[in-house]
Amino acid sequence: MATMAAIVAGMLSGCNDSGNYIIDGSVADSTLNGQMVYKVVTDNITGEVLERDSTVIADGKYAFRGTVSEPNCCYISTKNENRRELPAVRANIVLEKGTINIDTDSSRHTSVSGTVWNEECQSMLDRLDSVGVKIHEISDKLNKHRSGEEVLPEQQFKELEEQSILQYNNRMDINYEIVKDNINNPVICNLRLKIAAIHAGDVEKMKDLLAGANEYTKSMKVYKEVVEQIETLERTAIGAPFIDFKMLDPDGKEVSLSDYVGKGKYVLVDFWASWCGPCRAEMPNVVEAYKKFAGKDFEIVGISFDSKKEAWLKSIDELGLSWPQMSDLKGWECAAGYLYAISGIPHTILFDKDGKIIARDLRGEKLHNKLSEIISK
Repeated sequence: MATMAAIVAGMLSGCNDSGNYIIDGSVADSTLNGQMVYKVVTDNITGEVLERDSTVIADGKYAFRGTVSEPNCCYISTKNENRRELPAVRANIVLEKGTINIDTDSSRHTSVSGTVWNEECQSMLDRLDSVGVKIHEISDKLNKHRSGEEVLPEQQFKELEEQSILQYNNRMDINYEIVKDNINNPVICNLRLKIAAIHAGDVEKMKDLLAGANEYTKSMKVYKEVVEQIETLERTAIGAPFIDFKMLDPDGKEVSLSDYVGKGKYVLVDFWASWCGPCRAEMPNVVEAYKKFAGKDFEIVGISFDSKKEAWLKSIDELGLSWPQMSDLKGWECAAGYLYAISGIPHTILFDKDGKIIARDLRGEKLHNKLSEIISK
């Protein structure tokens, strides 16, 4: 099999080598016959959608045919009727010259083969999928417990929450390694670079992730977005003054970050969401910190990445969050998220009494240690 370096070199020197492609899909689950399969092709450089198409699964088969001028990202999927379940057929592929085989077995695991780019990418994505399956299984159990569908003993619930965090971090570590080692693979870069940057968190680690990028990769939209994120993080690094913004509190009243920060108290701004499993798992630790340090020149302000007010308010009550809360209910489009380069939650920013940033991403024992250090002075 060709090396990734050779594949990239071939792609960049032969982008005009157009040719026909065939996507041959097979599905083992006969109940999927008659369902639609969708194809979405995006441009490597801009990320814009180039093409949308669909076909029907018949006798366990489906196919797409066309011509491609250069390899581009392509997503194949059936419609997802239930948010708690993954689509029955799903595959991120490289749309390139040749025959691309997509095989979905009875357990709904999909493998891609037939062309060099796709076989290289499949070997990388398999590493992520193995952990992703475990995460999905744990999340399903946690969601059933939270909804009351399947009540678990408290100790088992806590253990599952811990496993969820461990498996998530494991998957993100693997993703970081894959992207760093294959930064000049446009498909892997488009699919996984932002996620790797999110997990890196630390500016220097993010820069290291991009260190091996060639000129083609640097021209890609996703690369430029990560560079912009790094610049924003540097503007909101330790020692930087707070950037103000306005949102609504749970009662619908407009409030500003400056109503709390820079008012003579240490303020921990906690970015979270009701739907975020790791956020909910960390929240008891934040509650404990608040009980321990509240009233001692310390305050917490929650910034929610929720989009549904009902879910936000319900979680505030369920989790016992007694500190001020704010949200613009725009989900990942949260304005504060852009201002402070928040690309993953939970995330915290600790401000000193004058409103300068003194720490970021404090969680677990680190949060308690830092608060003990500064408040005891």
